[in-house]
Amino acid sequence: MVCVADENYEAMLRHYAHVLVGRVDSRSETASGPEFRLSSIRVWKGDKKSIVLRNTNGTCGKYPAIGRVYLVFAASDPQDVTMCSPVLAVWESRAKVAITRLDRSRHLPPLSLPPEDLK
Repeated sequence: MVCVADENYEAMLRHYAHVLVGRVDSRSETASGPEFRLSSIRVWKGDKKSIVLRNTNGTCGKYPAIGRVYLVFAASDPQDVTMCSPVLAVWESRAKVAITRLDRSRHLPPLSLPPEDLK
């Protein structure tokens, strides 16, 4: 899930209802496909303590991993996820840039994650 076409993260912050970094706590199977519950670590927009990502259109076998941390731009909760949804693993360079820019835009101290989350 790395296809984020818009690198104007500040504009994406205005566009999406929920913008957060969260850890995948669980995966469940539903009739429409797998769902992944993430617990929020940092929220830039929205008031969610957790959010659900639904894999309804397929991501070519790429699923969030339980215990891993992701940057999520979501229009709704639950959020349908496709190959080009704005969901980035925090260890990806684009996610690191986005997190830094989002922190600056909200005048927050830099997000500090354990080193194992960044691998």
